[in-house]
Amino acid sequence: MTVCDYLIIISASRVSVADELDFVLASRRLLVGARDQSPPDGADVIAATHSGRQTDLLVRLEEPISDASWQVEEPTLEEIVIAYLRRSEASGAPSSDRPETAPRRRAHKQVLR
Repeated sequence: MTVCDYLIIISASRVSVADELDFVLASRRLLVGARDQSPPDGADVIAATHSGRQTDLLVRLEEPISDASWQVEEPTLEEIVIAYLRRSEASGAPSSDRPETAPRRRAHKQVLR
């Protein structure tokens, strides 16, 4: 069941994300890897949590992950929204002055793995 077609996340009076819901869901991934592992190339880290031996990252991707050392999972809409709100809350503002949006008319329907 689709709740909406377009997602806007506003935090601290600023727009953090404004894009089509399908693209937001298709371009965000949860990555699970070793604690000392660096984020893969091309991954914009939205949120990170670390335990003794493990790192969990919520990332925005333009291309599929080719590094097999990361376990890749699809996040829920709730996980994505909460991560953006916490990121804005922690920094006091979104990471840029412009909202995060997709380049227009690119083939975004592919689910990244």
